[in-house]
Amino acid sequence: MTYNFTVTELVESIKKEVSRFAASAYSDDGSSLYDAYRILSRDEETLEGHISDAVDAICVRLFDVALKSGNGIVFNVPDYDSSMSTSINDQLDRFIVMRSCAMWLEEKGAPEYERYEKRAVSALDNAHILIKSRKAPKRS
Repeated sequence: MTYNFTVTELVESIKKEVSRFAASAYSDDGSSLYDAYRILSRDEETLEGHISDAVDAICVRLFDVALKSGNGIVFNVPDYDSSMSTSINDQLDRFIVMRSCAMWLEEKGAPEYERYEKRAVSALDNAHILIKSRKAPKRS
């Protein structure tokens, strides 16, 4: 199984999620913190670094079956249930986006980064379970 990703699409997903968070962030005195958290075009290189770190984290977590290859990860799981491919891809996308958001918000000093980190860990746990799931043997 191969998981392929597009950096530009992941960057856009991260921007949307951070923007959603930033739109609801207010200081104790009620002033908006949107500008403190929003992502600017000059920040895209930082986001790409976060994406790379998240992909590396996937490969570390699944070291026995995962190999990074360009803009993808090749999983050596010949008997995995291929009907799970879409779910696996969705969970891996979610992990990368949530992990990148957590790293971004932590850099900006937002304590909410922990919520994003928990969501990222949950997505990677789900992907791990799905990747390691095997097809039920068929009897002839």
